[in-house]
Amino acid sequence: MILFTRTVTVAGNPRETGGWARRMAKLVTDKTGKETALWAGLSGAAPGTHIFSAFYQNMAEFATATETLMVDEQYLDGVTEARQYLVGPPEDRHVEIIHTAGGEYRRPGLGGVVQLTTATPDLGKLAAAIGWGVQITELVSEIIGEPVFFGHSLAGPFGELAWIGASEDASAWDRTQEALNKDPRYLASIDEGTPNFEGGSGRVILGRRVA
Repeated sequence: MILFTRTVTVAGNPRETGGWARRMAKLVTDKTGKETALWAGLSGAAPGTHIFSAFYQNMAEFATATETLMVDEQYLDGVTEARQYLVGPPEDRHVEIIHTAGGEYRRPGLGGVVQLTTATPDLGKLAAAIGWGVQITELVSEIIGEPVFFGHSLAGPFGELAWIGASEDASAWDRTQEALNKDPRYLASIDEGTPNFEGGSGRVILGRRVA
């Protein structure tokens, strides 16, 4: 399974930019048959950041969906409309999910909070980083009582790893962080895994679902 995200940063009247983003998420869902969620950047991203996300079985399925959109007049009109709002080019990312802990993932509804954590393994440490990545995924899911995904980016920094978790709202996310920070196993595991990664490559982005 592949998680596709398109991140855009917009400027202008939030009523207009937010309305455009919501319309595009619904349009892509309707045209492709794949639920496309819209997340507003909550932390770790520039103000005005919106993230569109959808799950695909593989790249072939994603390519088919893209071909459908590239000949759809409504979608192309929406892309043209976006040019007046965009601050820089959109950024696309594909994360292939290689391990899931804690049962079946359920995408949260409006107001839900998603956390994307990424880090790049150091030279010669890819196998060790992946092995530790699976372990920390299982541990975090056990501590917080929620499903967690672990995968790797298909493009971008070579070998980049990613962890994805979601909470039903910000209060629920607060509880997960409190549980993790109080559990010595989690803190010890972070210390254990850190030497496997490039210094400074770790990044966390929080988003709140708005459509």
